Amino acid sequence: MHGGDSNGWSDGYSEHHEAAMEGDARSPYAIAQDGLSELIEAAVQAQRVEAMNAAMQVDVLFLTVGHALRCEEDFVPNTLSPQRRREMAHRSVTAELATALHVPERTMERHISEAWALSTTLPATLRAMRNGQISPRHAAVIVQETDDLDDDPGLRARLDERLALIAAGTTAATLRRRARSLRDELRIESIAARHRAARAERRVELETERDGHGVAARIPAR
Repeated sequence: MHGGDSNGWSDGYSEHHEAAMEGDARSPYAIAQDGLSELIEAAVQAQRVEAMNAAMQVDVLFLTVGHALRCEEDFVPNTLSPQRRREMAHRSVTAELATALHVPERTMERHISEAWALSTTLPATLRAMRNGQISPRHAAVIVQETDDLDDDPGLRARLDERLALIAAGTTAATLRRRARSLRDELRIESIAARHRAARAERRVELETERDGHGVAARIPAR
């Protein structure tokens, strides 16, 4: 009889491992190391599947909320203002999802907000999740570090591409630090690029009287 702290999976693996060692000429260490490597690879694959499932959840949440908002007039009395109808439709679908998935409404609000950002403004990050390359936690960090960039979609797009690559090879905590550093770096580059463009557009125009002749010179500012 097995001890009370064992389980069918571990018992089955131990029996398989012992059977595999019989007739194997390699050292016990090499055999054990191979078994460990296989289990670690299984853990990596499980994490990839988890990320892919999380991406599927993002897609479903986005589609569900989008459907509710498109059909807001069917769900909410048309006596209300359009903005109020939209707010009530959003609140209603949030509550229904929270109930169906057994999570607090505040948690569901966060999930919906992240799903909306990933689906509408962070395509590279969502693509990496779908491919199982980054975890939901990594994706949440990228959402949080770019959520106030509505006024600079170009910067957010560059961060999305760069951070999705960085996230695939680092921890979520390190990703947050890298995101803040990269954001400052790209913002400085963006400001410098705008200044160069503005200088290139400046010009001095020289005009004569009404004789139909004139000259215009485009001169970069110094």
